[in-house]
Amino acid sequence: MLAKTLKKHGYSTAGFTSNPLLGANVGYDQGFEVFEEPVPPKEDRRWLNIKGMQPILSIPAINSALMQLGLNTCPHPIKVNGDVIVESAVHFLEKRPEQFFLWTHFMDAQLPYHLMEDLKNGCERAKAWSDLRTMWSYKKINPGGIFLQRIIDLYDAAITRIDHHIIR
Repeated sequence: MLAKTLKKHGYSTAGFTSNPLLGANVGYDQGFEVFEEPVPPKEDRRWLNIKGMQPILSIPAINSALMQLGLNTCPHPIKVNGDVIVESAVHFLEKRPEQFFLWTHFMDAQLPYHLMEDLKNGCERAKAWSDLRTMWSYKKINPGGIFLQRIIDLYDAAITRIDHHIIR
């Protein structure tokens, strides 16, 4: 691993990822003095454990009614947003190591593209659930040009958010 080699040559090394496929469980932490892999809270994933709930949450009226009852109907977060990764990286850089190797990995441009803070009402949350159902079944159906453009727009917005976090 590059970090391991650089550490042997006097570099301070830090790695930050929210991708479980690039974590300590598969050896990506080797050679890093600081290695962080933040994960989203598990309690927000409860809707996926209820069989048949995803189609129901795709209905705006039902989603709105559940929200009125105080239930969090947002699709589960499968990643942390890039701002968390950037904060950790900035904290490392504030120590101003003379020689350093910094590795960051962002998941913002991976499915799902929705941000929890954008899902403010039942209609938006229902649309997100519907989008996810379509994305997850893309091999079985052809969602059409309008849906494809929506996904491209969400992807572009995710890239813009990552850029914004990095250049801050």
